Amino acid sequence: MIVAVGCGLYVVRQKWRLTYGLFELAFATVYGFFAVRKVGVSKGYVETISVVAAVYLVVRGVENITIGWKARRQWIKENRSRLQKYIESGKE
Repeated sequence: MIVAVGCGLYVVRQKWRLTYGLFELAFATVYGFFAVRKVGVSKGYVETISVVAAVYLVVRGVENITIGWKARRQWIKENRSRLQKYIESGKE
């Protein structure tokens, strides 16, 4: 089941990278908040690893946002004239 969900999320990430990155960053922020709170209560290595994992997820999220943003800008650049015609036609 874990592999199936992971493969499904990979497909989602490939198709909607910017949105995926935003959700990843939001998840990492919430996860990190709770992980940091647990470190204050307990001094175990599991809690410390959780904080490190949250930081890693933030990095991955920012990277996915950056890649998705660049891809979106490239698509707009390549389709600018077609988009302009669509807007001018009034089919909003």
